[in-house]
Amino acid sequence: MAEQNEKITDATKNAEARDAKAAHGAPQRPTAEESAAADRKGAADSKAKESYEEYLENAKDAKGEGRIP
Repeated sequence: MAEQNEKITDATKNAEARDAKAAHGAPQRPTAEESAAADRKGAADSKAKESYEEYLENAKDAKGEGRIP
């Protein structure tokens, strides 16, 4: 938030407007480097899937800050 006597330049206003319109989040397609790394790594361990599903089952009724919406 701007201080009372702080002057906000047009450049700042333009940058903030541009940022507000920009897409947020990760790109939908992996980069070439990410694809190559995934190919080298191979499939995920089946235990990871089981652990994640167990976590989701345990967390479904959680209340408060750590809950999954």
